[in-house]
Amino acid sequence: MVKNLTDKIIRDARDRAEKFVKEAEEKLEKMLYDREKIISKEYTEKLAEAEKSADREAEKEISNFRLEKGKEILERKNRLIKEVMEKLEEKFNLYLKDNMEGIIAGLAKEINEEDYTVKVPETSGDISIKGVRVEKDGKLKNAFIFEGKSWSLLFNWERFSGAVSGYVREKAGRYLFEDNGNKK
Repeated sequence: MVKNLTDKIIRDARDRAEKFVKEAEEKLEKMLYDREKIISKEYTEKLAEAEKSADREAEKEISNFRLEKGKEILERKNRLIKEVMEKLEEKFNLYLKDNMEGIIAGLAKEINEEDYTVKVPETSGDISIKGVRVEKDGKLKNAFIFEGKSWSLLFNWERFSGAVSGYVREKAGRYLFEDNGNKK
C-alpha cells in the first residue's frame, strides 16, 4: 500500500519535474549560450595575440588560459544546475502550498486504511477532506505527513527531490554538457 502510494507520488513528481526542467533548460540555454559566446571571443582574441609571439611563455599562457576558462565554464555549469534545483524547490513548495488539500485528497484515496492522520503545517488553510483526520503541526513547513498505526509517509522537497534529483541533474547535465546538436 505504501509502495503504491510512493510510486504514485514519484510518477506525479517526475511529470512535474519534467515540466520544470524544460522551462529551466530554455532559460539556461540562452544564459549559457551568451556566456560561452563571450568566452569564445576572449579565447579567440587571446589565441591570436599568443600566435604573434610563439615563444614558450606564450604557450604557457595559452595553456593556463584554457585551463582557467575551462574551470570557469565548469563552475558556471555547476552554478546553473544548482540554480535549477533551487528554482525547482521554490516551484515545488509553492505548488505544494497552493494544492496541498487536493494532493492530500488524491493520496488519501490510495490508502486502504481507515485509522490514519494527516499532519499539515499550521500555516496551511483549513483543510477538510471527508474521511481524513487532519491535524496542524507547528514543526512542519512545506510538507505534510500521513501517519498510520505502523507507518508514516513524509511528503516534502527532500523526499521529492530524492526521488527525482538524479533524473533532473542528469537532464540538466546532459543539456549543459553535451552538444545536443546546438552550435554555441
